[in-house]
Amino acid sequence: MDFLNGGDMFFHISAQKKFSEARTRLYLAEIILALEFLHANGVIYRDLKPENVLLDNDGHVRLTDFGMAKIKLHEAQTSYSFCGTPECLAPETIKGAGYSKEVDIWSLVSYPFLTYANFDFVIRALLCTTCLQAKIHSTSETCLSIKFLS
Repeated sequence: MDFLNGGDMFFHISAQKKFSEARTRLYLAEIILALEFLHANGVIYRDLKPENVLLDNDGHVRLTDFGMAKIKLHEAQTSYSFCGTPECLAPETIKGAGYSKEVDIWSLVSYPFLTYANFDFVIRALLCTTCLQAKIHSTSETCLSIKFLS
């Protein structure tokens, strides 16, 4: 394993509170590439969070901690395990419905480093409730958008 001396994303969030747009774009692009690679190889990551994103000496990201990863045998296979970090759980996971690689995409769009530095238990409960009321859909204008149901 390579030595990554750039720290984890959570450390940088705590120190800087919010990243610049350019820095956020770089991190998102690199995380998306990593997830695409995993998904192309039949792996669902299932625990995307700032603590599991390490930075190398040049500031590039690496995913770590594959303890909750799921290796799928085929594309149509779904998982029902309730696992992950509360701030990043997809609605399918919270509901106990079957899910696939889409849970990683949900974790990315709800990813705490995009907007928040810290969560307490009240925010976690509110976020889980909000996730159950949200719907993700693709449009031609944007890659992903979130529409909250009233």
